[in-house]
Amino acid sequence: MKKMTFIIVLLLVSALVPSYSIGASENGSFGVYLVGYVDSNPENVTQFQIINPTPRRLTVIVAYFDLAGNPIGCEIADLHPNAMLEKYASSEGRPDFKPPVAKGNVVKIVSVDRERRTPAKGIVGFQRHYYPSRFLGATRISESNLAAIPEEILLENNSAEIRKIVGTCTP
Repeated sequence: MKKMTFIIVLLLVSALVPSYSIGASENGSFGVYLVGYVDSNPENVTQFQIINPTPRRLTVIVAYFDLAGNPIGCEIADLHPNAMLEKYASSEGRPDFKPPVAKGNVVKIVSVDRERRTPAKGIVGFQRHYYPSRFLGATRISESNLAAIPEEILLENNSAEIRKIVGTCTP
Protein backbone atom coordinates (compact mmCIF):
# COMPACT_ATOMS: atom_id res chain seq x y z
CA MET A 1 0.00 0.00 0.00
CA LYS A 2 2.87 2.35 0.80
CA LYS A 3 4.35 1.70 -2.63
CA MET A 4 1.04 2.56 -4.32
CA THR A 5 0.69 5.78 -2.30
CA PHE A 6 4.27 6.74 -3.21
CA ILE A 7 3.63 6.15 -6.92
CA ILE A 8 0.42 8.21 -6.85
CA VAL A 9 2.18 11.08 -5.04
CA LEU A 10 5.07 10.91 -7.51
CA LEU A 11 2.68 11.04 -10.48
CA LEU A 12 0.83 14.00 -8.99
CA VAL A 13 4.06 15.90 -8.35
CA SER A 14 5.26 15.11 -11.87
CA ALA A 15 2.02 16.44 -13.32
CA LEU A 16 2.11 19.62 -11.24
CA VAL A 17 5.80 20.47 -11.71
CA PRO A 18 6.69 20.61 -15.39
CA SER A 19 10.15 19.42 -16.35
CA TYR A 20 10.43 21.98 -19.15
CA SER A 21 10.39 25.74 -19.23
CA ILE A 22 7.01 27.22 -20.03
CA GLY A 23 7.14 28.91 -23.42
CA ALA A 24 5.52 32.15 -24.45
CA SER A 25 2.85 30.36 -26.46
CA GLU A 26 1.73 28.01 -23.69
CA ASN A 27 -1.93 28.91 -24.12
CA GLY A 28 -1.77 29.26 -27.88
CA SER A 29 -2.15 33.03 -28.01
CA PHE A 30 0.77 34.90 -26.35
CA GLY A 31 3.74 36.00 -28.40
CA VAL A 32 5.09 38.34 -31.03
CA TYR A 33 3.27 36.94 -34.08
CA LEU A 34 -0.44 36.08 -34.17
CA VAL A 35 -2.52 34.89 -37.11
CA GLY A 36 -6.24 34.53 -37.75
CA TYR A 37 -8.82 34.91 -40.47
CA VAL A 38 -11.54 37.27 -41.58
CA ASP A 39 -14.96 35.71 -42.12
CA SER A 40 -15.82 37.21 -45.48
CA ASN A 41 -19.53 36.58 -45.73
CA PRO A 42 -20.90 40.08 -46.52
CA GLU A 43 -23.38 39.85 -43.61
CA ASN A 44 -20.65 39.02 -41.08
CA VAL A 45 -18.23 41.22 -39.15
CA THR A 46 -14.88 40.15 -37.73
CA GLN A 47 -13.36 41.87 -34.70
CA PHE A 48 -9.78 41.43 -33.53
CA GLN A 49 -8.82 42.22 -29.94
CA ILE A 50 -5.10 42.62 -29.30
CA ILE A 51 -3.99 42.97 -25.68
CA ASN A 52 -0.59 44.08 -24.39
CA PRO A 53 -0.16 42.49 -20.94
CA THR A 54 3.41 43.81 -20.64
CA PRO A 55 4.78 47.01 -19.08
CA ARG A 56 6.25 48.04 -22.48
CA ARG A 57 4.70 50.22 -25.16
CA LEU A 58 4.52 48.25 -28.41
CA THR A 59 3.82 49.02 -32.03
CA VAL A 60 1.35 46.59 -33.58
CA ILE A 61 1.17 45.86 -37.30
CA VAL A 62 -2.09 44.30 -38.53
CA ALA A 63 -1.66 43.04 -42.10
CA TYR A 64 -4.35 41.49 -44.30
CA PHE A 65 -3.71 38.95 -47.06
CA ASP A 66 -6.00 37.24 -49.54
CA LEU A 67 -6.19 33.45 -49.67
CA ALA A 68 -3.39 33.34 -52.26
CA GLY A 69 -1.06 35.21 -49.87
CA ASN A 70 -1.20 38.57 -51.64
CA PRO A 71 -1.21 41.66 -49.40
CA ILE A 72 -4.48 43.63 -49.41
CA GLY A 73 -4.12 46.10 -46.55
CA CYS A 74 -2.41 47.11 -43.35
CA GLU A 75 -2.89 49.10 -40.16
CA ILE A 76 -0.27 50.26 -37.65
CA ALA A 77 -1.11 51.27 -34.08
CA ASP A 78 0.65 51.93 -30.79
CA LEU A 79 -0.42 49.73 -27.93
CA HIS A 80 0.22 51.09 -24.46
CA PRO A 81 1.17 48.82 -21.54
CA ASN A 82 -1.77 46.77 -20.24
CA ALA A 83 -4.06 48.17 -22.93
CA MET A 84 -6.31 46.62 -25.57
CA LEU A 85 -6.64 47.46 -29.25
CA GLU A 86 -9.82 46.55 -31.16
CA LYS A 87 -9.81 46.33 -34.94
CA TYR A 88 -12.84 45.52 -37.07
CA ALA A 89 -12.39 44.05 -40.51
CA SER A 90 -14.94 44.44 -43.24
CA SER A 91 -16.29 41.47 -45.12
CA GLU A 92 -13.49 41.96 -47.63
CA GLY A 93 -10.81 41.72 -44.99
CA ARG A 94 -9.69 45.31 -44.69
CA PRO A 95 -11.35 48.52 -43.56
CA ASP A 96 -11.18 50.48 -46.83
CA PHE A 97 -11.90 47.80 -49.42
CA LYS A 98 -15.18 47.34 -51.29
CA PRO A 99 -16.59 44.32 -53.21
CA PRO A 100 -15.97 41.88 -54.84
CA VAL A 101 -16.01 39.80 -51.69
CA ALA A 102 -13.53 36.97 -51.21
CA LYS A 103 -14.48 33.77 -49.37
CA GLY A 104 -12.02 34.62 -46.63
CA ASN A 105 -8.84 36.49 -45.83
CA VAL A 106 -5.89 36.01 -43.52
CA VAL A 107 -4.77 38.45 -40.84
CA LYS A 108 -1.19 38.53 -39.52
CA ILE A 109 -0.44 40.60 -36.42
CA VAL A 110 3.11 41.42 -35.27
CA SER A 111 4.25 43.36 -32.21
CA VAL A 112 7.39 45.45 -32.58
CA ASP A 113 9.57 47.22 -30.04
CA ARG A 114 9.13 50.93 -30.77
CA GLU A 115 12.76 51.94 -30.21
CA ARG A 116 14.61 48.98 -31.70
CA ARG A 117 12.11 48.20 -34.49
CA THR A 118 12.53 44.48 -33.79
CA PRO A 119 9.88 41.86 -32.98
CA ALA A 120 8.82 42.12 -29.32
CA LYS A 121 6.95 39.44 -27.39
CA GLY A 122 3.94 40.66 -25.55
CA ILE A 123 0.61 40.38 -27.33
CA VAL A 124 -2.40 38.21 -26.72
CA GLY A 125 -5.16 38.12 -29.29
CA PHE A 126 -8.73 37.04 -29.83
CA GLN A 127 -11.01 37.09 -32.84
CA ARG A 128 -14.77 37.38 -32.79
CA HIS A 129 -17.05 36.69 -35.72
CA TYR A 130 -20.51 38.28 -35.57
CA TYR A 131 -23.09 36.73 -37.86
CA PRO A 132 -26.89 36.70 -38.10
CA SER A 133 -28.81 33.63 -36.98
CA ARG A 134 -30.57 31.85 -39.83
CA PHE A 135 -33.72 31.23 -37.86
CA LEU A 136 -34.33 34.15 -35.51
CA GLY A 137 -32.30 36.94 -37.13
CA ALA A 138 -30.45 37.64 -33.87
CA THR A 139 -26.72 38.24 -33.97
CA ARG A 140 -24.61 35.24 -33.01
CA ILE A 141 -20.98 35.36 -31.91
CA SER A 142 -18.10 32.95 -32.39
CA GLU A 143 -14.88 33.65 -30.47
CA SER A 144 -11.44 32.05 -30.47
CA ASN A 145 -7.80 32.83 -29.77
CA LEU A 146 -5.60 34.12 -32.53
CA ALA A 147 -2.95 31.47 -33.14
CA ALA A 148 0.52 32.28 -31.81
CA ILE A 149 3.27 31.51 -34.32
CA PRO A 150 6.89 31.05 -33.13
CA GLU A 151 9.03 34.16 -33.53
CA GLU A 152 11.57 32.12 -35.48
CA ILE A 153 9.15 32.03 -38.43
CA LEU A 154 9.37 35.82 -38.68
CA LEU A 155 13.16 35.73 -38.71
CA GLU A 156 13.96 32.72 -40.91
CA ASN A 157 15.08 33.17 -44.52
CA ASN A 158 16.67 36.53 -43.75
CA SER A 159 13.48 37.82 -42.02
CA ALA A 160 11.38 37.29 -45.15
CA GLU A 161 8.07 36.93 -43.25
CA ILE A 162 8.36 40.12 -41.22
CA ARG A 163 9.52 42.02 -44.29
CA LYS A 164 6.43 40.76 -46.15
CA ILE A 165 4.14 41.85 -43.30
CA VAL A 166 5.75 45.29 -42.92
CA GLY A 167 5.73 45.60 -46.72
CA THR A 168 1.91 45.58 -46.72
CA CYS A 169 2.09 48.97 -45.00
CA THR A 170 4.69 50.44 -47.34
CA PRO A 171 4.16 48.99 -50.82
